[in-house]
Amino acid sequence: MKKYEIDWNTFIKAFPTDRQCIEYFQRLKWGNGFLCSRCGCNECWSISEIKFKCKNCGYQSTLTTGTMFQNSHLPLLQWFRAIWYIVSCRGAVDATEFQKAVNIGSNRTALSVLNKIRDVMGQIEKEKLSGIVYVDYFRIFTRTKKELKDAYIAIAKDDNNFMRIKMKLKKAHTTEDIGEFIENCIAEESTVVSAKVNFLGYYGEFNKRLPHNYRYKASDKIGADNRLPITKKILTYLKDRQLINVHQGSCSLAHSERYLSECCYKFNRRNKKSDKMFNEILKFMIRNEISDNS
Repeated sequence: MKKYEIDWNTFIKAFPTDRQCIEYFQRLKWGNGFLCSRCGCNECWSISEIKFKCKNCGYQSTLTTGTMFQNSHLPLLQWFRAIWYIVSCRGAVDATEFQKAVNIGSNRTALSVLNKIRDVMGQIEKEKLSGIVYVDYFRIFTRTKKELKDAYIAIAKDDNNFMRIKMKLKKAHTTEDIGEFIENCIAEESTVVSAKVNFLGYYGEFNKRLPHNYRYKASDKIGADNRLPITKKILTYLKDRQLINVHQGSCSLAHSERYLSECCYKFNRRNKKSDKMFNEILKFMIRNEISDNS
């Protein structure tokens, strides 16, 4: 996999030490000062750089209490570095390269950090697609028949012709499966366009077993492989940007879903700068409760 040129100089200028990370974290979490999560008091005693005791109720908490960083053994500087690396990579992140770049000693810890950030990307991307949405699927790994993986892809354009996508692993060749994908990723009253064979799910009748409250249109503009032209266009872009590749697709099913979340997040923010994505992810992780430990 291609090694990316990460702009570490910009990162180091902003966060040369853990102290700067702590101060920035405080501003994002509390704004102008401390706020007790138990009683709402804004006065405290500092026990350490990141531990505080409320002057009103005596409740002791750390800076990361109530955030997705709670109980993590990694210093904030390392977390900041991890987020910066991930958003700075144009393509999908390779776990081995990530571990080296962020200097995390354990491969297991590195993968846990990477997956947590990918989970955040997926949660940020929860808004459903709407309007005219094209639905298709593609293969992400073909090493052996037992390890074949197909993924659904939904593609929508807004009023400015800006395209957004959503992707999920395909579980089964059934209409119920594509119906679940449609309900989870596309807003009701939208027009769903796909090749007729995709709607059929290899059995049943067109439009009979699909979820209600959607308009369905079987496109006749498909290639010999039953793929929509817009799907081929998006997949070409994803491959050129190394967001879709065999190496990433070879991971486990659970990790594959997270990998697809990273692909969608980066594609949908392809015109955003790294610092904007860095702040978006960091703010989300500070304002949401912990999901697992690292």
